[in-house]
Amino acid sequence: MANWLPISLLFGVVLVTSYTSMGLLTLWAATSRWHWLLRSAVVLAVLAPLLLIPAYEPWIVFALQACTVAVGVQLWRWRAARRHVRESPSENCDTPKRRFRFSLATLLALVPMVAVLTAISTRIVANLPEQNTEAWTTIVLNGLCSGCAVLLGAWMVAGRRKRIVRLAALVLCLGLAAVMAAFDGLLVSALPQRYWPPFPATVATMIRDGVMPWRPDVVLPWFVITPAVTLGLWMMVALWHRGTNASHVCGDPHVSAPQRRHGRRIAARCVFAALFAALAFPPALVVEKLLHPLPPLPDVTVPVPNGLDDMVAAAQEFEKSSILSMAAEPSSTDELAAEVAKYAGAYQRLRQGLSRDVGPELWTHEEDLADAYYASVNNLMPMRWAARALMREAKLAQQQNRHNDAVRIALENVRFGQVIGRDALMVDYLTGRGVEEIGDRSLYQSLPYLNAEQCREAIAALVEVERRREPIDEVLRRDRIWEEHVAGWFHRFCQLLSDVLPQKDSGIESQMHARQQAVTRLLILELALRAFRLEHGTPPDRLEQLTPEFLDELPHDPFAPNGKSLRYIRSEEGCVVYSIGANCRDDGGRPFVRDENGWCDPYGDGDLRLDAHFAPDEPAEDAAATDNDGQ
Repeated sequence: MANWLPISLLFGVVLVTSYTSMGLLTLWAATSRWHWLLRSAVVLAVLAPLLLIPAYEPWIVFALQACTVAVGVQLWRWRAARRHVRESPSENCDTPKRRFRFSLATLLALVPMVAVLTAISTRIVANLPEQNTEAWTTIVLNGLCSGCAVLLGAWMVAGRRKRIVRLAALVLCLGLAAVMAAFDGLLVSALPQRYWPPFPATVATMIRDGVMPWRPDVVLPWFVITPAVTLGLWMMVALWHRGTNASHVCGDPHVSAPQRRHGRRIAARCVFAALFAALAFPPALVVEKLLHPLPPLPDVTVPVPNGLDDMVAAAQEFEKSSILSMAAEPSSTDELAAEVAKYAGAYQRLRQGLSRDVGPELWTHEEDLADAYYASVNNLMPMRWAARALMREAKLAQQQNRHNDAVRIALENVRFGQVIGRDALMVDYLTGRGVEEIGDRSLYQSLPYLNAEQCREAIAALVEVERRREPIDEVLRRDRIWEEHVAGWFHRFCQLLSDVLPQKDSGIESQMHARQQAVTRLLILELALRAFRLEHGTPPDRLEQLTPEFLDELPHDPFAPNGKSLRYIRSEEGCVVYSIGANCRDDGGRPFVRDENGWCDPYGDGDLRLDAHFAPDEPAEDAAATDNDGQ
């Protein structure tokens, strides 16, 4: 089953129940004998919560639907009156012609109605987000077509030639569905963008350009939604008429006909009320959830001075060097050493930033989160340049046999990656994860040259890294808060639908987080194993022998469902330590199999091993590309 089907079904249920229940209300308002001011007040009261969310676009849609139904009913009545005059001229010859006039009571009733509508219009015009052509097309078509679907349902009840009426209604429904599918921006925005107004590259734009792709997630739902609204109105109106005009009954001969008719009316009305409550429940539930206040922005204090400013300034300096930013390869170790020495000031400022407190300035711009976000994203590419510059410096230390310095620089890169994503959004976290991966790769390359004491120091640093690692749920929570504040009601609505669906897995972000945890913990174990071999002459038989001399506790495998520690195999060929990986299956330490392009499937057969994880994906001559892949 395609991924879009469950969310499309939920979306369709909400649309059908919303259009149908609102259509019944507007049909009642258009045909009831209540005073028109009371009927209008009831409709506006039902729509009022949308103004409080605020969800102005749905308010306009339902207002257009109500107007369409009201106009359609009036035209229907006018046509019926004309036909009645033609069929019974003798009965209507003495009837005076009606003149269009207002009573004083009507004029007085118009004053509060005009005042309310003026206030609503002013609020909408002042606060409605800027809409593009696709958004307005979707808003208008949803309002008009849903109103026409309601009128079709009422027409099917009033029609005399049932077969013809049903056939005509089916054809009209298919026509309405085709129009809504062809020019829709609603489902296009919900699947998977979840942003309103819809992006210009929608189906409507493609139609205008003469390109109409067949997207089942956009086209097919409308051919279900529109007939469902018409059929629902038909059944509900027919049931209501059954409850008010029941005449033909049969049953117990001892029960009088009026009693039987009264019982039938009560039963039909009860069924109608139950069905109407069921129809109104989904949209009412959604509105109730959207009325909840937005979660508060994270309380993040920006330190003064902010180490982030030093990091960005240093990174912009590294951009000027094609070698340090890895746009070009150094021809020799001497050239790399000269380039590192040339930018010694930038390295010093980067380390100064790492030594200071760091805090993102994103959350301090509550009134303009979107612009603050884009300003923050613009700093992410310079952060990558700084990480590559540190990697070049670590590589130079390795070539000069200064492995202790290489480990120190690698650990700085690891901490740098954590700093980038701290208290920030998912895009910052992903960038920080790539930077941390660079540091892990440099550390793994220096591991065979470390002595026992250096291994212990590196273990202590990595344990601190793991202790300070932020849970991925916190990153996702902040990301959701930011999107709800910036993307508005439509994103919250789509997120509510997603929350209803069962989660098949923890998501790609959680898998990536667990993978980074596994790599760090494998590095801790590899360092502890090397220190054990250096001090005891042989590797341990079991991982438990590493505690408490080298490790306070054995690191757990983040992919193991039962919280077991990482796996360890000792054989005549050597020792292997590994994680079971994202497939959550122990494959005996067998590494992932790479395809012909050098890529490996993390969910396929095999376990996560550092020797395979840090193996180059491409030949050695493409070292620059390999380093980039490490990010």
